[in-house]
Amino acid sequence: MTISLAILRPAQCRRGKRAGQCKLSVEDQLLVVIEYWREYRTQFHTATTWELSESAVCRLIQKVEELLIKSDPFRLPGKKQLY
Repeated sequence: MTISLAILRPAQCRRGKRAGQCKLSVEDQLLVVIEYWREYRTQFHTATTWELSESAVCRLIQKVEELLIKSDPFRLPGKKQLY
């Protein structure tokens, strides 16, 4: 989990003042996404639990997934390396 936080923190600091700031901390943002993945809940129910809008949860999930996919520790090996 600390690797995930190390990946997400710099992205949080780079956000400009013009963009809307999320009211959750980086730790809570990661927890929202992990709960969504783990419990197979709908975005509506996740948003209700965390008092967010459904669209905010959708954007948050997309942002975290994109950052984790682009990072080296979470990158899967290619087809050629698996053979």
